[in-house]
This record gives sequence, structure tokens and C-alpha cells, in this order.
Amino acid sequence: MVGKKQGHAKACEVGQFLFNTAPFLVIDSSPAARGKALSRLLTLSASISYTDAVVMAVADEYGTQKIFGFDEAFANCGYENIPRWSEAEAA
Repeated sequence: MVGKKQGHAKACEVGQFLFNTAPFLVIDSSPAARGKALSRLLTLSASISYTDAVVMAVADEYGTQKIFGFDEAFANCGYENIPRWSEAEAA
């Protein structure tokens, strides 16, 4: 998403930051999370993508409400967006 909104150079910078900075944890989804995401997709708004549903399922699996996202869909589903890179820089 960063690449889409701010270009590949910024996406690379953010990716390196997330990869190398605690407490961020970059993981692959489990088969259970993928299955939960598919099931949950049936109950979510049509504007929410499968990728968003996977993010929510993984957050649930790890017992957190904090996620790194760019749209209001997460907040509307009870998750807390970690501030965007530009918002964090401004703070």
C-alpha cells in the first residue's frame, strides 16, 4: 500500500523500517488464519478485501487490535490503525 500511495522508494524505506524495528512483527499468515479470513469475508462489507480479512484474522490469532493499515475498514471492524508513516513523522 505504501508503494501504491507514495512510490516504491518509500515502500522500501518503510519495509526496511518495519523489518528492523521492534515491536513490529512481520509474519506470514497461517492456514487457520487464511480459513478464518475466508469465513469472515462472508460477513464483512463488500468494500473489505480478502487481504484486509487476512490481516484481521492474523491480528486475532496474535491477540492484538493494533494493525498497520491505511483504510477505515479496520477501525470500523474494531481494530486500531498504527499511525501512517507521514502521521508518525509529523508527531
